[in-house]
Amino acid sequence: MGTGLLVGIPVGTFLDPLGGSSLGLATGLIVWLVAGWGAVPTDVTTAVQPSALLARDRRVFGRIVCTGTVAGGILGLILLVLASIMKTAADPDGIPLDYVLVYAGVGLAVSVWLCPALAAVAAFNHTAWGEFVLTRHHLARRRLVPHDLMAFLADAHEQHGVLRQVGPSYQFRHIELQHQLAARYSTLLPASR
Repeated sequence: MGTGLLVGIPVGTFLDPLGGSSLGLATGLIVWLVAGWGAVPTDVTTAVQPSALLARDRRVFGRIVCTGTVAGGILGLILLVLASIMKTAADPDGIPLDYVLVYAGVGLAVSVWLCPALAAVAAFNHTAWGEFVLTRHHLARRRLVPHDLMAFLADAHEQHGVLRQVGPSYQFRHIELQHQLAARYSTLLPASR
């Protein structure tokens, strides 16, 4: 409702009340659809492997982004059709090109930029996969972790016994090793202010 009001009130104030309420309703429904799609809380007690939990999160992330992108295309089309209907009802002689171009431009901006961006924000909010990928990439570029981090952790658990698996996560088997690694890499991290 908040997103619908945030979009509908400015459009209704500056352009057309019917268009503002219609656009607000359509935007609110699409944001509700995107935010709720596939966002089932993960039960970490039933997950057996960390890689399986991460794969599930990746699928939900992709589903949310794809749904938001498709919803953005539909919303952009609704804007263009809405502009035509409103102007035809107000002026049956014809639709001025500039009026349709404004709505088409707003529809294109919503389709290409706004809805996929909102879908990505919703996906980051509902899953851990996006943050994991960004963090892993950042740390791998600084050469603090390997690029294939999950394979490295699985190898450390299965082959070398350095890590133990507790539910869907890995933990150090010996706290002294964790302290030694933390002290070694604390010089590489920026100092806290």
